[in-house]
Amino acid sequence: YCATYVTLDSGTGIVHSAPAYGEEDYKSCKAHGLKDADIISPVMSNGVFADNLPLFGGQFVWKANQNIVQALSDSGSLLKAIEFNHSYMHCWRHKTPIIYRATSQWFASMDVKPQGVTKSVREMALEGIETTHFYPAWGKQRLHGMIANRPDWTLSRQRQWGVPMAFFVNRQTGELHPDTINHMEKIANLIEQSGIEAWQTLDIDTFLGSEASAYEKNKDTLDVWFDSGTTHWHVIRGSHKTTLHSNHDRWADLYLEGSDQHRGWFHSSLLTGVMLDGKPPYKALLTHGFTVDGSGRKMSKSLGNVIAPQEVADKMGAEIIRLWTASTDYSGEMTISDEILKRVVESYRRIRNTLRFLLANISDFDKENDSINVDDLLEIDQYMLALCSQVQTEILALYD
Repeated sequence: YCATYVTLDSGTGIVHSAPAYGEEDYKSCKAHGLKDADIISPVMSNGVFADNLPLFGGQFVWKANQNIVQALSDSGSLLKAIEFNHSYMHCWRHKTPIIYRATSQWFASMDVKPQGVTKSVREMALEGIETTHFYPAWGKQRLHGMIANRPDWTLSRQRQWGVPMAFFVNRQTGELHPDTINHMEKIANLIEQSGIEAWQTLDIDTFLGSEASAYEKNKDTLDVWFDSGTTHWHVIRGSHKTTLHSNHDRWADLYLEGSDQHRGWFHSSLLTGVMLDGKPPYKALLTHGFTVDGSGRKMSKSLGNVIAPQEVADKMGAEIIRLWTASTDYSGEMTISDEILKRVVESYRRIRNTLRFLLANISDFDKENDSINVDDLLEIDQYMLALCSQVQTEILALYD
């Protein structure tokens, strides 16, 4: 096969392609007509070669390396063997090398139009972005770019924890059980009674009876973004449907989150919204920056630079938190420190003392006897009243 990642000036210019163990290999093999069904993937999820693999079945992949080299040597097929160090994929949590292998996954298509629907999820999502208000405005282009260029949504995760994708899958064909919808309802009732572990402890023989031998429980869990992205369904229309008003044009007036959520909650909420309703679940998105310390560092318990809002409120009063929030540009990183809060306290005192001074000056003012007709006021007083009225009108409009 011709592959762009193989070069003539590095190595032999010839490599073997293993489409089940490398993304580039997979793409090049698919481009030259290889079908998914023809891809051999003998390494099981526990890192052991399948028993039906000749010579190395049942062996752990790392331990089999030397045996593979020896088998090549014994058959006279080995020209030369050299060991050398090179970078390899490692687990970010355990810092140990990992096997990159193809697995079956569950996807939500971005471009296939479901039966009876004239537009794809991607098309409906992009249209929904155009009818959504963004604060700040740059959020629109960012979300649009992510939706326009993203691949299909991988809904499944190979993890032991999380919300189970409670399916029964045919051992031979990989197809879902034909009665999956009814099974999911029954399993949901079991989970409601016994908790999320009900799926793990469910006895397939008891549940499926005579069909059990042909099926196995799906081990995948659901992408957590699907969970959070469906809050418009199970919160606004579910647990809080009697307390949250909606005109059903959009379920929420505003979604408010940090700038990283264009690829997270904003993103998954939009996709699940158009899947269910053909439109976003929100009217507007507000993106705020992250709160950082006086040096611009992200707040972290390990660094000891976290400033707790409750502690500030207890020490300085809730108005100080409110004034800091109101005077901070949320579109970028929001800086807070003891020194900054001291300045906020000073501003608060100036505002408070100015108001006290003004109120003290008019404490004995009687509107009926002491007020002067606007036309008889000095021009500067007329001007200040006009400015005051204008500011009040603007503030009320902003609150509305």
